[in-house]
Amino acid sequence: PILWQMTMKRLALGTRTVLMDLRSFSREHQGCMWELEQLLRDVSLKRVILLLDETTDLQFLEARLREVWRRLPPIRSTTAKAMGISDYFR
Repeated sequence: PILWQMTMKRLALGTRTVLMDLRSFSREHQGCMWELEQLLRDVSLKRVILLLDETTDLQFLEARLREVWRRLPPIRSTTAKAMGISDYFR
């Protein structure tokens, strides 16, 4: 892994809350998909806050999140279901 990726994972796992700025997220600006996938995979979603605004392509974001969610290991999906989160990612 690259140093910035290891650093991002360490910070996300070691902090109380993760704030991710997804303003302007769209097909043209989706460079943070690796980070989003790591959050979905490794961090309790109760600790994740996504910052959105009118420049966020919500339909595209939801489609990408669903795509990542489907690839997660079953154990992660079970944990999320227990937390009531999987209802959103059907």
